[in-house]
Amino acid sequence: MGGKNHDALSMASEFLSRAQSSADIVLLRMAHRVMGSTLLTVGEFASSRQHFERTIELSKAAGERPLHQLYLVEPQTASLLLLSWDLWFLGYPDESLSRVSEGLALARKLGQPYSIAFAHYMMSVVHILRGDPASALASAEESLEMSREQRFSLYIFLSRISRARAIGELGQLGEAQTEMSA
Repeated sequence: MGGKNHDALSMASEFLSRAQSSADIVLLRMAHRVMGSTLLTVGEFASSRQHFERTIELSKAAGERPLHQLYLVEPQTASLLLLSWDLWFLGYPDESLSRVSEGLALARKLGQPYSIAFAHYMMSVVHILRGDPASALASAEESLEMSREQRFSLYIFLSRISRARAIGELGQLGEAQTEMSA
């Protein structure tokens, strides 16, 4: 979005309004996920949380109809993973870990490599935030391995950052610097 937060919020609001008018459950799930993501990026964590939770509710109500064939990441999976960050910022570290774990479990169940790499990356960040660098390192390495195997350049990059942070927190500063400069 290039930092155009007002435009992003306007577009997300319009998408949500149209989805609510259409009564199309797929559009409504995506609209709430998009609104949640947009609000998360502007720091509106409580509002973002509500939209991610609505996406999760709608997804569960829809039953076994995952949408990862239509969208890169199934909306329920993405919402669980991103909700974990909202919960962390709102002061709920245990719920944050619970939701990111639930998102990883769903990604594995769906067997979608991109979602699994995304979930492991998100898990690594939650572990870093919780002060558990050993678990963060394990998750970052899982994401990095799958991302390299599948050529997911975004998660190769992000997982290397998480990996370096975890290594540094474990006291291996030289290796962390090497990881970041490679």
